[in-house]
Amino acid sequence: MTDSNPTPAPEDVTQADVDAAEAAANAATALVAELEGRVIEGDETVTPDDITAQEGRSRFARLFVEGVRRRAEESKVARRLKALEGLREEIELYATGSGLEFATLLRAVKSAEEAFTSAVQNHNENVRGWYVKAERLGASVTDGRPMPPAEDGRLALGRKVGDLHVGRRWLSHVDEVQFLETSRTTSSPDALFSEIEAIDSEVPESNASYFYRGSGGAVIAMDHPANADEIANGALVQISRKDAWGE
Repeated sequence: MTDSNPTPAPEDVTQADVDAAEAAANAATALVAELEGRVIEGDETVTPDDITAQEGRSRFARLFVEGVRRRAEESKVARRLKALEGLREEIELYATGSGLEFATLLRAVKSAEEAFTSAVQNHNENVRGWYVKAERLGASVTDGRPMPPAEDGRLALGRKVGDLHVGRRWLSHVDEVQFLETSRTTSSPDALFSEIEAIDSEVPESNASYFYRGSGGAVIAMDHPANADEIANGALVQISRKDAWGE
């Protein structure tokens, strides 16, 4: 015959079960006291067997509490063990192959850094070689206009040795070490990538329509006419675009 009230498995016994058993035991003890009180008050319907039977129930209830408490402790131990085993399985599942994954990713980083370094060094070698060739061909040093004059093949030496002014592009030495170090510490990687993407790119054509030469000979390009104060303070003399940039 199947027990309709099976004893809970150790892992199913909780403090709530202990509390319920203690409440039942307290009620059984209270009922003994109630029966004894009724006898004292003269209630002849209460028999010795009634008190003996209730005392037995009370004692049994106390023993049951101890049993439930013991099973609750066993349950606590079982739950702890189950949780630890589950955590261990989770850790082992993650840890299996994690080192291999890290090594693969780090190899990719190293490979990318080597490729980046090689590409930048190749760029710098090309710029150095082109600078030497341009210098030998008598290229002039840029005068700051957006594009070198046509009579110089739109090519000029930069004001800094090693730099080139090519059409609307400025080519110079790229410091790959600085970029790599910055990439590891920057909090704004997108800004760094944008800076790198801009290397060697064409400078947008100026929308300046008004040109002036200052007292020191510097050309000043503006998208609006200079006002009287600007002209006076800078001793500006208006010139044409061709005079300013040779275009």
